[in-house]
Amino acid sequence: MSTDIATIEGIEEIPTDWRPKYRKASMALTSFYGGKKNGRMLQLTISADDQHRHIQLHRNQVDELLGAILRWRVR
Repeated sequence: MSTDIATIEGIEEIPTDWRPKYRKASMALTSFYGGKKNGRMLQLTISADDQHRHIQLHRNQVDELLGAILRWRVR
C-alpha cells in the first residue's frame, strides 16, 4: 500500500545545443512499503509532459537528502 504525501510544482531544465529550455514539472512524494528487506521507502516521481521518472530511497537515503537540503537552506 502506498500513501501520497505531497506534490510540489517546479520547472525542469531541458539541455539543448544552444540554450537550455524549461518546462513546467512536478515532483510527487509517495511513501510505500518496500518489503521486509527494505521496509518503508520514499518514491520521488518527476512528471513533465506526460513523461514520468522516479527514484526510490531507503530511510537512510532520505535522511541523507534531508541533511543536504537543511545544509543548503541555512546558507
